[in-house]
Amino acid sequence: KELTDKWGGEVAVVKGSPTAALLPALKKAKVPVRAVAVAEHAAACGPLYDACMAAPPRFVHRNQAELADALRSAVKQSNGDGGWVWSRKRSTVNVDALVAVTIAASLVETKSKARCVDLSTY
Repeated sequence: KELTDKWGGEVAVVKGSPTAALLPALKKAKVPVRAVAVAEHAAACGPLYDACMAAPPRFVHRNQAELADALRSAVKQSNGDGGWVWSRKRSTVNVDALVAVTIAASLVETKSKARCVDLSTY
């Protein structure tokens, strides 16, 4: 709550994920929450992976060891609809930071596109 009060924004939680158990407490504390559907999570994974693996990369981070390890070692898990998500169970390293960055990057991109205005008509 302190961070959202100070900086704005919202806390994103993937529905059905381990962190979804925090939803009632977050709502009770009046923390702005964005419940992310599994389909949105799956739609975010591929573009982030592609952006990280592009030459040159279109998405970079400041070489945080946990995130770099997760990106190198994360296992993809089919979500049953032709998409995939990072597998927490099958990955050999903790991928929580990668999941968080994936969701955050997708939401930032979505909000940025929503705010774009076509000035060519003015």
